[in-house]
Order: sequence, then structure tokens, then C-alpha cells
Amino acid sequence: MGLTDQLIAAHRELWRRAAHHPFVEALAAGTLEEEKFRHYLIQDYLFLIDYCRVLALGSAKADTVERQGFFAKLTEVTLNTEMELHRSYCERNGISRQELEKASPAPTTLGYTRFMLATANQGDLLDIAVCLTPCFVGYAEIGTRLAGLEGRPTSGPYHEWIEMYSDPEWVGLCGEFRQLTDRLAEEAGVTDPSLPRHQRLSAIFAEAVRWEWMFWQMGWTLEGWPEEIA
Repeated sequence: MGLTDQLIAAHRELWRRAAHHPFVEALAAGTLEEEKFRHYLIQDYLFLIDYCRVLALGSAKADTVERQGFFAKLTEVTLNTEMELHRSYCERNGISRQELEKASPAPTTLGYTRFMLATANQGDLLDIAVCLTPCFVGYAEIGTRLAGLEGRPTSGPYHEWIEMYSDPEWVGLCGEFRQLTDRLAEEAGVTDPSLPRHQRLSAIFAEAVRWEWMFWQMGWTLEGWPEEIA
């Protein structure tokens, strides 16, 4: 069993709760309130800006040219494909590009991105890969699952969202990321759960999954800063 499967198995219930958050299930059923989806889209766009910085740090810390190129490819896809799709979604939902650029991160968005940036700055490539796994692998699994559900939206922004994250090219790229994470763990000799390094990676993974759950929750509750300090 590779590291990714080990970590998911070790935190199975947490992984399930994030993947089946009420926000995700309502999106799949087409019943998600539009205001919640708009809030999520804006915050996810802001999240992706720092996400690209983490990917760039992965490229900088890569130990081979091939891996450097892979993380550079992930950065390019996120910056020029995923974020452009977000901008298009937002425009079709009445959110201008100017509004996106002026938006402020919600507390969860800020907390999640700061956790990722701190992990990437302080750790090595394996730390970065494990930190990013819940987002990459999680979205691929969610998109694939929702695409196979009967009664899912067949038009509109929720349909487009499901189509994007179940796209074979995207899912394949996430599969490559998963394989790389497992190879890095094998090369580092940290696949034994009793090892301190494995336990530290497990803690990074669990925290990232918690932030994934919190991000869905942020959209679900329309989280923002309290008026007293906004």
C-alpha cells in the first residue's frame, strides 16, 4: 500500500466527512443555494492564488528536472486553466473580474493558505506533496463520484463544476500527483507507520483534510469576518 492509501485509511472517517460535506451533496443534487456557491467560487479563486505559490515552491524544491517540470505544469494548469474557469463561472454568475480581485479572504481561506505556505516553506517536497494531496486527490474523487450519480445537474454552473473536476485529463493529472507522492515516500523510506517521519506526514495530511472540510463549511455558512472586526 502506498503512502497516499495509508494516510486515507488512517483518517478514513475524516476523509469521508470532507468528501460528503453537505455543501458537496447539495451541489450534486442541484439544491445548493446560489449565494453559497458564489461565496465558495470567490473564496476558491483567492485560495488558488496562494495554492499556485505552494506549487511553485514544490517546483523550486524538486530534486530532479522531471519533478520540477511536473510541479511547474501543475502551476500552469492551475493559473491558466482552473483559475480562468473560475473567472468565467463568476462572470456568468454576476461576479466581475474586478470584484474577484478586490475580494478579501474569509478566515478559513486565510487559515488554510497560511497552513499550506508554512508547510511548503519549512518542509521538503514530500511534505508539500502530502499537504496538497487532500485537495488534488480529494477533488478528483469527488468530481468522479458526482459525475456518476443519477439525478446530478445536467446544465448550469453545478454541472460545469462537476464536469471540470471529473474531466479525464484533470483526473489523470491528479493520479500522476498521487503516484509521485507515493514514490517520494518510498525513496525517503517512510512508508512504515511506526516511523516518526511517517507520523509527522500523517499529521500534515490530517490537518489538510480538516481544512478541506472547513473550506466546504465556509461556503455552506457564508463565513466572513465578524462585523465588529471586518
